[in-house]
Amino acid sequence: MGVRVTNRKTRTLLLAAILFCATQLQAALQVETGQFAANTGSATTTVTTGFQGKAVILWATSGTANTDTTRGTAGWSKGFSDGTNHRCIAWAGDDNVATSNVGRTIRTASALDILTDGTPTSARRVTGVAFNATPNMVITWDGTPAAAYLVGYMLLGGSDITNVLVGHSSAMPTSTGTWNVNNNGASVGFTGDFVMMLYDAFTGDGTGVQANSSIGFAASATKEFTMAWGVDDGATMSATVDAVSYTNANASIAHITEGAETVDLLANFLGFTSTGFDLNISNAQARLSTIMPFLIIKGGQWDVGTTTLPTLGAARTITGMVFQPQGLFLSTNQALSDNTVAIIASSVVGAATSTSSETAAGLIHFDAINTDVSRQIGNDVILFDNSLSPNAGFDFTNFTSDGWVGTSQASATRAQQTGWFAMADNAAAPSCAAGQNIALLGVGCR
Repeated sequence: MGVRVTNRKTRTLLLAAILFCATQLQAALQVETGQFAANTGSATTTVTTGFQGKAVILWATSGTANTDTTRGTAGWSKGFSDGTNHRCIAWAGDDNVATSNVGRTIRTASALDILTDGTPTSARRVTGVAFNATPNMVITWDGTPAAAYLVGYMLLGGSDITNVLVGHSSAMPTSTGTWNVNNNGASVGFTGDFVMMLYDAFTGDGTGVQANSSIGFAASATKEFTMAWGVDDGATMSATVDAVSYTNANASIAHITEGAETVDLLANFLGFTSTGFDLNISNAQARLSTIMPFLIIKGGQWDVGTTTLPTLGAARTITGMVFQPQGLFLSTNQALSDNTVAIIASSVVGAATSTSSETAAGLIHFDAINTDVSRQIGNDVILFDNSLSPNAGFDFTNFTSDGWVGTSQASATRAQQTGWFAMADNAAAPSCAAGQNIALLGVGCR
């Protein structure tokens, strides 16, 4: 049954309300997590998606099967793209060798770099990402992949995201204090709401020995997390292989000197600016002046936090967020406590939007000669623990009105420190102005 409105002023106000609330209904942050296999018959891989993306975060090992927990030469890569610009880091190590062989890469024009050994050798790189209205995501490799490498992803889009940029910093200062980060000397062009950073101790695109890498993310000066890892290259004694991990819940980027087990770079997030963002360098890395890739996003609501993984089938509940999340990203390594260097190097990430849409990948390098290196990737778990063993991970359970819940798998035994970020619409439940009962007209606000 319809409602006839005869008063012109009332009709005008109601029509304005309809337009306002319809606009609010259209505004949304969209997020999707999933996994795809590289197409071995073409240099492009087309991934069907639920919406047209604006940015994507990618991760992969050198694995081709979700059941692959192979102990052997292994690589791990993480990167992102805004459809035009691409950045990534990667590291890899050889298994069962008398002298450690580990290496890393940073790419300023690739969103992933699949490494097959610690030399390191690049099998294939993702050099292009197209977000199409079909909707799909077309991944372009630097050649036809020889293997069906599995790639996990978190796709972000929606009208709430008004700006996104993948770029990298100019040279990092070698002294302590505030570092004004911009896009390689140019302004980012907007004030962000969330940033993810990659760090690999390089002055430019290329490869290097050792495995010193870090990832971090921040939404404000009180919401940040970073994890770092390092492995000695060319070590012939177990005492000098020195594979280590590190996390910090009060910093956004870190770097470990693996031989000395020293955190020689530490920077915490200060805030976003109109040209980029500011970091406070508390531990300055004097030996290198490096670049730092980043993904910065304006729009949506973001939260960042840290927790420890539960063990042996226990649950973990996170509360206190000011919105109901739509997506979740987790990041962990060997560290069991904050701001402490732990033996054994690892890096594990994962993401979920539901119990049926979760995926993870990880790489671990043990601290010994005849080095024991493992990789794992999966699409039914949000995180592995650092044994990379079956049933020793962490499953996403559900989102709540102000947080999220996850449950450890039966064989999980390590209470690893874990960083997370979550996101949602700018307004989780926009409503019409008081007195605008437009639901009678067949149009409802959320």
